[in-house]
Amino acid sequence: MIKKILINLTIFLITLIAIDTTFGFLTNKMLQVGSNRFSNGIYKIYRSLNQKYETLIIGNSRAFYHIDPKIIDSSKKTFNVAMEGTDIVFWIQYLQILNNTNNLSQKIIFEIPTNMLGGITYSEKLQKKYLAPFFIRGISSMKFYNFIEKILLNLNFFKFRQSIPNIVKGFLFKGEDTFGYSPLLTPKICEYGPRCKTFSYEDQISNRNLNNTSDLSPIDVLDKTFNNRKNQVIFVASPVYSDSYPPIKKEIEILEVIKKLLIERGFQVLDYTYDKSFYKKDHLFHDGVHLNKNGSILFSKILLKDLNI
Repeated sequence: MIKKILINLTIFLITLIAIDTTFGFLTNKMLQVGSNRFSNGIYKIYRSLNQKYETLIIGNSRAFYHIDPKIIDSSKKTFNVAMEGTDIVFWIQYLQILNNTNNLSQKIIFEIPTNMLGGITYSEKLQKKYLAPFFIRGISSMKFYNFIEKILLNLNFFKFRQSIPNIVKGFLFKGEDTFGYSPLLTPKICEYGPRCKTFSYEDQISNRNLNNTSDLSPIDVLDKTFNNRKNQVIFVASPVYSDSYPPIKKEIEILEVIKKLLIERGFQVLDYTYDKSFYKKDHLFHDGVHLNKNGSILFSKILLKDLNI
């Protein structure tokens, strides 16, 4: 009886492994084919890890909509990995995967996340959806997985379960390769008044003590990640709408603190938050914190002049 159970269990495990291996092969094949023309969602992560780009652009929606890699680098060796809804924890985890995959050999353009000092994170779902398939043991920021889930991450069914619709969409996609960049196409919907002016870099944790060293952990992790390779990363703060110059109300105290801490650790910071080229230029903005397509073209050209790539 026990022998029969063991035989059946062995057959079941072998069948499961065979099916899962086949599923993994087909999924990776679809990623490989689709990545040549599609650059959204999981394809962004796959492409940045598997294709030889010299420069990677990372960050949230502001990097995604603001920086056109084909303007930054006409040789097409720059890729925009940025995604909407991501935070500092997402990108720390991504950089750890990148470092384990190819020793973090690329130059990184990093749009400064406003939650860089720690606090609330909100991209756990995106981490599971887009980073889990590339999970590497020892990544500290995978804390939301329990012991059993970390074991299941070895199964392709579990790793890719949330990404299948995106993978199929990319596999079937026909269109122009934008190298990860997506402009906000509406040429002008940002009018003077509340829509353009509604902007704040205010810390979501209003009572945070900026002198509390426990809040500095994300910056400390980045400091350790790049160590003696800090010339590889450039932190960028892209433009926001302003109808006064210099700004009357200082809403960016948290950004100023982040800049100071990054510079103290030897990182390069390019701050275009209130760049005069965008002062009162409502026709360049989609809303108070996002440029439209015309604004992103202008910003990418300005950024190109200041980048040594």
